[in-house]
Amino acid sequence: FVELGIESTNEETLKHVNRGHTFEETREAMIRLDEAGLPIGGHLILGLPGETESMILSHAEEISKLPLSYLKLHQMQYVTGSELGEAYKNDPTRFKVFEVEEYLNLLINFLELLHPGIVIERLSSQAPGHLLLAPGWGLKNFEITRMVQKKMKHLQTWQGRLYEN
Repeated sequence: FVELGIESTNEETLKHVNRGHTFEETREAMIRLDEAGLPIGGHLILGLPGETESMILSHAEEISKLPLSYLKLHQMQYVTGSELGEAYKNDPTRFKVFEVEEYLNLLINFLELLHPGIVIERLSSQAPGHLLLAPGWGLKNFEITRMVQKKMKHLQTWQGRLYEN
């Protein structure tokens, strides 16, 4: 497997967070890897600065077009020592930080739009507590996963329910 940090499908976001690559470059790399017969995994951050909910949900459509075997989703985290972390410390009002329930709803909406054949390996991430500035959920990754599963079961929904080929 080769894992690539997609992080966003929005070119302006990638430029804004100084990612160092474009989404188009990521797409081209994935096509070449797929042509070489290599299984591909990807990482996507939900909630990068400046991205609205509709922008985040549009990632599902773009991600669904990629030759991905699996996807790891992560909430945006602000950590000490990073450029974004320092900017967050200086003025947290400039940044959207999801509350747990907001993130769960966003994940479910995202998953409903995502191609059902892409395996989800992770729904959240957990920076070391001594570095994490936000969000301060205090939940382990498996707890987020259980919460999403429970809520999806309650809503009688599933990954790919709203996927359009």
